[in-house]
Amino acid sequence: SQTMPGGTARIQGLAGTQTALGADMSAIFSNPAGLGLYNRSVFSISPSYSFNNTQSAFQGATREVDTDKFAIDNAGIVFSGHKNRVGGWQGGAFGFGINKVNDFNQTLRYSGTNSQNSMVNYFIESANGATTDQFPPLDQTTDITSLAYQTYLIGPENIIDAAYPDDQYFSDVVSFGQPSKLQEEVIEQSGGQYQVNASYGGNYGDFLYFGLGLGLTTVDYQLTRRYSESTFDYSETDPSYDPINEIYVEERLSTEGTGFNATFGLIVRPINFFRFGASVSTPTLYNLNDTYDASVTANWNDFYYSDPIGGDTVLNNLYAESALVKSNFSLRTPFKVSGGAALFFGDVGFVSLDVDYLDYSLMFLSSNDFSMDADND
Repeated sequence: SQTMPGGTARIQGLAGTQTALGADMSAIFSNPAGLGLYNRSVFSISPSYSFNNTQSAFQGATREVDTDKFAIDNAGIVFSGHKNRVGGWQGGAFGFGINKVNDFNQTLRYSGTNSQNSMVNYFIESANGATTDQFPPLDQTTDITSLAYQTYLIGPENIIDAAYPDDQYFSDVVSFGQPSKLQEEVIEQSGGQYQVNASYGGNYGDFLYFGLGLGLTTVDYQLTRRYSESTFDYSETDPSYDPINEIYVEERLSTEGTGFNATFGLIVRPINFFRFGASVSTPTLYNLNDTYDASVTANWNDFYYSDPIGGDTVLNNLYAESALVKSNFSLRTPFKVSGGAALFFGDVGFVSLDVDYLDYSLMFLSSNDFSMDADND
């Protein structure tokens, strides 16, 4: 819902201020009234090359990642029907274009040595309070805690001693001494949002400009998280203890969908060197589809796992993958009101100012398959 529109090279050079300017391809999306200032037909395309740098600090170690991306930020065509007459109706212009409104491409990496906690501690806390009946068969598993159970990273305490509770969990990795370990995660995001618009802007007397635009927005978001723990060192508690070599967790999420919206706008030019404008964008109504899956790998070091209930076993390389989880839901974004002014100084240049108003509390999620009340709260 928080967009970062690209626009034409001109508008990007102006930090996005465009509500009162007009005569630019970006007006097709931001304020269609600006199309009324065109007096000729034009075509334009604005490619871009972005540089994204992330720096992370974890446990005293810093990591830096650069992500570069080529894209088309804006492309469109305007057909002008300007009348070039004195006063009265001056005609208008139709515009068709595509505009990037969000860029999700980013890579984040952190790593460091940690002796305080482990991902396994999360698995234990997540599982506590319910017996092993909470874990479905592998082909129906949809969460990483269940995958941790399938790969013996956690187990119920009653297999240690029958007198212990069967709804509290332990792990041979952390329950008998917290080791020092190397923790690392790489988070890769990709994709973006684009909006295709068809808009019209009219011109009355070179004084009042008004417009309407209809938009189709697309969403393509991909997320991959790769988390690992390795180089386990139990020397502070038991130098001879060496149960596991590596834990590797990978999660993948894809969100795709489309949405619709409309934009209304006007620009008033009371005198040649000054104009002000306003536009209203309706909420975008999205229909979105999520696809999620995960896997957990536990690379045990020929570890003897004593289980009087399920049977003893020697653990080596264990791998468990979740089922593919698909869900459909709707999102209503907040409406946006924009206002702007521009002051021109002949051939010297101009100054423009924009202000946007959005109320994010008006966002709303819904689904026919499950409740989203908690998300909306």
